[in-house]
Amino acid sequence: MNTQLFLFGTSHPLQCGVGYGNGEIDNFRKYIRKVCATEKIALVAEEMSQQGLSHHQTESTVAESLARELNIQHRYVDLEENERARFQISDGTLTTIAINLSHTEPKGLREDLNLRISYPIRERYWVARILSANLWPTLFICGAAHVINVASIIGGIVDRAVIVEYDFVP
Repeated sequence: MNTQLFLFGTSHPLQCGVGYGNGEIDNFRKYIRKVCATEKIALVAEEMSQQGLSHHQTESTVAESLARELNIQHRYVDLEENERARFQISDGTLTTIAINLSHTEPKGLREDLNLRISYPIRERYWVARILSANLWPTLFICGAAHVINVASIIGGIVDRAVIVEYDFVP
């Protein structure tokens, strides 16, 4: 089996089809469609969860609706808030830690905690969920901040990891 992962970084609002004009969303959709056709994608996985969809006030992502249309498997692979809480990486927990550790700049420290603690845990979880799906080739759509890390984590595990876009902006 030829295990290939194609990574596509973009913003979560564009991923969810909110905050952009119809032309921009259509360009994103066309690009994803082209990648799916060219690479014969069997699974579209996304850094998203049901709570993430609610946060963006939508019921599905652009790629999920496209996957349905193309009859391609689709999965959201991000942790829900209760799962993040079990790992002690929920937004509330990280904010509390940041406040306890720094009375001067808790926001900056919270961002640092995300980069050093939360992101690595979440990124490995996504990779595990993608690998357990065992559908190849897979297109993984995630926030631009995660593309290089996920490529590094999965490199050597799959036959081929390709970064399609670091940070797609229509």
